[in-house]
Amino acid sequence: MKMGIYSQCERDLHLHNIQLSSCNERDLLVIFSVSGEAKDRGELAAAARKGGMKIIVVTSYERFPLTRYADIALAAVPCEHPVEAVSLTGKVVQIFLVDVLCPGIYCSDRTLYDKRIAKSNASAIGKLV
Repeated sequence: MKMGIYSQCERDLHLHNIQLSSCNERDLLVIFSVSGEAKDRGELAAAARKGGMKIIVVTSYERFPLTRYADIALAAVPCEHPVEAVSLTGKVVQIFLVDVLCPGIYCSDRTLYDKRIAKSNASAIGKLV
C-alpha cells in the first residue's frame, strides 16, 4: 500500500465478481491456489481474462486447469498427490513467494517507489502529530 499500488484480498466470490466488473487491461489478478483445481477460482480467472486483466496464478500444480488462464504461472512446492495440497508447506511457500515478489517490484523502480513511500509516511506521520 505504501508503494502506491492498490491491492485487496477478497475471499467472497460474489464481491470478487463485482470488483472484476470494473477492472480492465491495466489491472492484475493474482490467484493463490495450492491445488489449482478450485472451480470458483477458474471462474474468476475466466471473468478477469474476459475483462482484459493480466493474471498471475500461484499454485503447486502448474499443469492444472487454473493455469491455462495465467499470463504467468508460479509453481510453489510441487505436490505428488492432491491430498498433499492441504499441507502447510505449500501455503508457506506461497507466502514466501509474495515476500520475494514485493521487494522485486520495489527494485524495478526504486526512485518511483521511494517517492511514493516517503509521501505515504509523511501523510501518516502528519496525522499522528
